[in-house]
This record gives sequence, structure tokens and C-alpha cells, in this order.
Amino acid sequence: MKVPQHLIDEATRRGIVPGAEVSCYIAPSDTGIVQPFEKWEHGCGGWHFIDPSNNAIYVVAEDNSRFATVITTAPSQGLEEGMATECSPAMRAAIIERAKELGVGVSCLAQNSGLPHLVCHDNSIASISKSGPEAKNWIQNHEFLARLEATAKKPKPIRVNDYDVQFLDGKIKIGCTTVDNETVRAIAAKLQD
Repeated sequence: MKVPQHLIDEATRRGIVPGAEVSCYIAPSDTGIVQPFEKWEHGCGGWHFIDPSNNAIYVVAEDNSRFATVITTAPSQGLEEGMATECSPAMRAAIIERAKELGVGVSCLAQNSGLPHLVCHDNSIASISKSGPEAKNWIQNHEFLARLEATAKKPKPIRVNDYDVQFLDGKIKIGCTTVDNETVRAIAAKLQD
């Protein structure tokens, strides 16, 4: 039996995603690293996965009223160039709306016939046609959404003109210009608000 999409979406919203460490909602002393959703099983207590010690870690109750507790979040893996997800128009709209809420750039390119999908491009998402050449790495909707959330949490680079500021040992570099930390501190001391 496949995990229903609405449960995957709710688990993802709660941080119960592959790679996160959780405690079982039935036996909180039982903990484990969440396995991929495809490996979750359904039993009389709800949805669970089997950890390497052969323990069942229950993550969602049968009636969906209780969820596992996240102990450690999954490693932050944001969207990468070319990641794509195929989605219904409603899911596409939901992901785009969430991206806007999170401050992740969204651009809508021309739609052709076929089911729309979203593709990551330059740390933003683009809605394009099914046959778009930019799509290189297809992932499921829930993973795309989880990676979108992780992308939004990453610190934004400091930019001067068209260059990211690079922080190096004892200095910063902006394009071809290198400035030592002593000069940066002297500049910062004279800032006026």
C-alpha cells in the first residue's frame, strides 16, 4: 500500500521527511532515521518504517491524529539547478504560492500542452511545460516542496553589483577586488544609519 499524498504532505510540513530523526508516537523512547516514503508500511497502529535494528517506528497514527516527534531535522538539502517535479495544476499553484511566501523567486515561462511541472533554475522555481529542456532531475512533489523549504532557510548571499561577496581567510573578495578584514572593520566602524 502506498502512503497517501495528503499524509506525505502533512508529514513533510511537520519535518517528518527522509533523513530526519524522529521518536515513535507509540513508544517515544524508540527513535530512528526516517526512511524514504516508499519504504513506509501500514499496520494496525498506522504508518511506520523499520529501522536498522528491526524496530517499527510509527510516524502517523491510524486516524491521522498523532505524528512522530522530530528530534533532529533532515540535513538541509535545497533545490538544485535542474530539479523538477511533475504536478497537477492545483499542486503547481500551491508550490508557487508557498515559494512566494518563503521569498523564493518564481518565474512562469510559456506553457505548452501537457501536465505542467516546476523546475529549479538559479535558486528560483520556474513553471514550464512538460517538455522543458531545463528539467534534469525529476523528484516527487513532496521532496520538491521539502527542498523548497530548505532553500528558503539558506542564508542569502551578500551581493555587490553582480558579484557574491566571498568570505576568505582574513579578507573578502568582491569580483576581482580583495579587501582585508582590517579595512572592512574600519569601513564598518564609520557606517551611518
